[in-house]
Amino acid sequence: MKTLLVTLALALALVALPVTAGAQDWVMDWHSTGSVVTAWSITGSSPTTLTPISGGLPPFFTGQAYNLGFTWEGRGYGGAVATGAQFQTSDWAVPAPCNSVLDCRFHSDFASGNFNFTDANHFALDVFLGAGHNNAHLVGLGHSESVTASAAEPTTLVIVAAGLLAAHALGRRRRSV
Repeated sequence: MKTLLVTLALALALVALPVTAGAQDWVMDWHSTGSVVTAWSITGSSPTTLTPISGGLPPFFTGQAYNLGFTWEGRGYGGAVATGAQFQTSDWAVPAPCNSVLDCRFHSDFASGNFNFTDANHFALDVFLGAGHNNAHLVGLGHSESVTASAAEPTTLVIVAAGLLAAHALGRRRRSV
């Protein structure tokens, strides 16, 4: 009887609670251009993270801010962005040529740009780094690769529960013989 109650409780729990994987992975297709010692034009596609941070960014401070990070060829890039009209931020990095001056990365203490979600699963990024002749420009389009597992089908659970009950009944019958 105890096994029967445990089996029924498990079946009810599986029917009532859908299993959801909360991970949301982003991928960004991007293009980095710039000029420091030599001009560059690099295109890539990278895994990307968007981590919400408190507060906004200048000049408006009203849009939700995120730390946008992405990797390319084993190196990390990105910086803070904010939704809305335009943002300004410091500490941004983009892919650049691998030479002794840049070491595969253009880094600036000033960046400005636009970042917006076009819908729940897509975003657009346009960020300009640096000033004068030493600058870089990154344009990116991102999309989420959401992973969601649905709840088990009720019919499947009923069949499984019926099988467990039949196995339980058969076990009791064999023990009594």
